[in-house]
Amino acid sequence: MIIVGTDGYILSILGPYFADGHNNDASITKHAITNNLENITAWLQDDDICIVDRGFRDAVQYLEGQGYMVKMPVCLVKGKKQLTTKEANLTRLVTKCRWVVESTNARLKQFHFFEKVVPNTMISSIGHLVKITVGILNKYKRPFVCNPENEEVAKKMLDCSVLQNILQTYVEENNLIRRRTVYLPINASGTVLQNFPKLTEEMLRDITLGIYQLKQAPGYTREHLSESGNYDTITLQRI
Repeated sequence: MIIVGTDGYILSILGPYFADGHNNDASITKHAITNNLENITAWLQDDDICIVDRGFRDAVQYLEGQGYMVKMPVCLVKGKKQLTTKEANLTRLVTKCRWVVESTNARLKQFHFFEKVVPNTMISSIGHLVKITVGILNKYKRPFVCNPENEEVAKKMLDCSVLQNILQTYVEENNLIRRRTVYLPINASGTVLQNFPKLTEEMLRDITLGIYQLKQAPGYTREHLSESGNYDTITLQRI
C-alpha cells in the first residue's frame, strides 16, 4: 500500500501484505496507525485530511477517532438508485483530488517488473524493490500537480459544488424522464449542427475543469468516424 501526497509525491510504502480477506484497505490502515509503522503517527498531524476511496469505508470511523479528517466518495444507500446532487458534487471533489493516487500507481507500473505478476521467488525482495523504485520516482519524476491555475480551478469547483441542479429540475418539472426517446442518426459534417456552439480549447478547459476529458477526445472522435471520414453521432428526439 502506498501513501501519496496530493501532488503525487510518495510519502510511504507499507507491506507487502498477504492477498487475503484479512488484508483489505481498511484493516491495513488500522494496522499501520495502531502499530505506528514507518513512524506514521509522527508525521501525520491532527486534522490532516485523508483522501480515500470506498474500500476504506470500514476505517473511516477509526481514522476520525485518531483525530484525522476523512474525505471519501459518498456510498449509495441501499434502495436508492442515484446520489443526490450534493452527494454527487462531494464525490467529484474527492475524485478530483484523489486521481493522483491512481496516476502514481500507473507510474510505478511503467517499470516492466511491476507491470506483471511477480514470481513467488521474489517475495522476500519485493518490498525493498518497491521502495527503491519509489525513491527513484520521487527523485526524478516531476509532481503531477504543478499548474499555477490549480488554485483557480479548485475555487471554481467549490463554487459550483453548491449550485442547484437546474437540468434535473427542468427534467422533473416537464416530466421528460417518462417520455419515450427515439434515437436518430445525424451527420455531424452536414448542416444539422450548423448552429451548435463552437468551443475553444480554453473554453473546454473551463467547462471540464481540467485536461483529462480533452486527452480522451481524440480516441472518442476516432470511435465515431465512419469509413468515409465523416463524424457520425446520434441525437435524441422527444415524443
